[in-house]
Formats: sequence, structure tokens, C-alpha cells
Amino acid sequence: MSNIKIAAEDVKTHFAVDDDLISRMFSRGQREVVKAVDGVSLQIHEGESFGLAGESGCGKTTLGKTILRLREPAEGKIYFDGEEITDKSGDELYEFRCEAQIIHQDPYTSLNPQFRVLQWVREPLKVHRIGSAREQIAKVHNTLERVGLRPASAYADKYPSELSGGERQRVGIARAIVLDPSFIVSDEPVSMLDVSIRAGIIDLLQRLQDNTGMSALFISHDLSLLKHICDRIGVMYLGKLVEVGPADQIINNPRHPYTQALVSSTPIINPDVDRDPITLEGDVPDPIDLPPGCRFAPRCPKMMQECTVEEPQMYDVEGGSEARCILYEESHGKSQ
Repeated sequence: MSNIKIAAEDVKTHFAVDDDLISRMFSRGQREVVKAVDGVSLQIHEGESFGLAGESGCGKTTLGKTILRLREPAEGKIYFDGEEITDKSGDELYEFRCEAQIIHQDPYTSLNPQFRVLQWVREPLKVHRIGSAREQIAKVHNTLERVGLRPASAYADKYPSELSGGERQRVGIARAIVLDPSFIVSDEPVSMLDVSIRAGIIDLLQRLQDNTGMSALFISHDLSLLKHICDRIGVMYLGKLVEVGPADQIINNPRHPYTQALVSSTPIINPDVDRDPITLEGDVPDPIDLPPGCRFAPRCPKMMQECTVEEPQMYDVEGGSEARCILYEESHGKSQ
């Protein structure tokens, strides 16, 4: 796995339904599970920005947290720098935590309201026993400056309640990068911010990645945003990746019917480009009771009878992309 920063192999993360004591006492037979992530394989290279797109509830955030071992996978393997970390615990997992961090979606709930900014950003340094007290404080001030909170002394003693939404998110970013991680997950980092603030946060994240060379997984439902900041994009539907490829290829020439529908509904600025939105009929299937065959088939405008028989594999398609669609079965070799 040379040059691969992080990799997932057939990762599954399932959640039991009605997982309370009474339900367990009276349950009979096999318990029902929500298949939030249901067999995902992906690779993120060193220094690469990988975008993960899809509708709400498709499993994007769960996958990101599973890769970071903040959720335990039910099956599959996770690798970091070529070493399997799926079953690591104790000191070995402790070391991984220094290298991999997350930026949360909600800057209003992800910060502890009882901590001042200095305390909150310094906490990871204290947990990992990095530097003396003086060195830790200096590191925090330097990190606050890096994320645009200048001068740092004007923010260090403030509580989250004294900050704007954009400032809170910068504090969250500072806490995530204070350990100088080599991999970071950004979970919808601007979705809860005003439009006027979003560009500044995205520019900050790009500059941090360019300056440090860290790898990043950006999770968002906004394809236009991912096109702007990512090298490659993966599209998820009901716990599975349905298409993966270079960002420009995914946006300009999507191959999977679901990706085509997503792209068709993405706003475009160019008035000379005429795009007809693709309307998907029906509801998203129940993740507890998935349909046979392709899980997108009940809503797919290109559905054939064969689609309801067997779940398709990922197939290589032109432009360096892969698509999980039976349309490419005969003309292209299986990818995985």
C-alpha cells in the first residue's frame, strides 16, 4: 500500500434497532440492524483530498467516523500508512489518535461551553503529554494564529458563547490540527455557517492542507464544493459507494444513474449551460430491509429486470472512474 495514507477494505458498520434492555429481553431470533455502511472499500493517497458525497442518511459521516475508529466496524479492515488498525487498542490506538483527527459539522455543539478557547485547543496536547505547560500554551497561540484568529491573545480567554459561528469553527479546526495530524476528516465543515463565512473556512482548510501535505476526507452533500476542493470524489447511496473518480470527471461526466441525478440538481453559475434536472421517483429503500439486487434500482430511471437479481460490482469506466452499475458489466472488466 505504498503512497496510500488510509484504506478501507469491505468495511461494514451496522447499528442494532431498538437496542434497549426491554427489546433485548423480548427479542426473538436475529435482531434487526441498520446497515449504515455496508461494504465500502476506498483508498486515500498521501496529500490527497478525497470527497464523499451523497444524500443525508447515506452513511457518509458513519464511514468517516469508522475510518477514524470512532465507530467500530462490524466487518472489514482499515489500514493507516500500510498498517492495519482495525483491532488496535490501548497505546497503539493512542498513537493513531495523534495522526488522525476530525473537524465536526456543528461549531455550536462541538465546543465545550465550559472551556475557554485556550483550554479547549490545549486539551489534546495535555492528553498526549506533548511539551511542557509553557510549550503547550505557545503551541496553542501559534495554532490560533494559523487558523486566522489573530491576535491569538484576543481569543485565548474567550468562551464559545462569545464567538461567532465562523470563529467557533476556526477554534474547532485549531483543536483538530494542534497535534499536527497527517490525516483529517472534515465532516460538512461549512454546512451550518452563513454563506458569507463559508469561503473563508474552505480557503483556510485548503491552505492548511497545501502547507502541511496532510491527507483529507471531506464529507459533504454539496458536489460543487467538493469539485472545488477535492482531487477525487466518491458518491454513496444507502451505505455503498456507487461511483468513484477524479472530481472533474464525476461532475462533468458522471456515469452512475444516481450520480447523474445528483449532478443534474447541482446549481450552476454559467447561464449558457442548460441542464435538465433528473427527477428520481419513489422513496429511498429501508436500510433495515434492503431490496434484492441493486439498492438504487427502485428509483433508477434506467432500471432493467436484471438489476433486481444481483447486486452489481464496481466496474472500471472511462476517465479513471469506477461505477457500481450493470450497464458497464459487459463492456468493462470488474474492478472489485
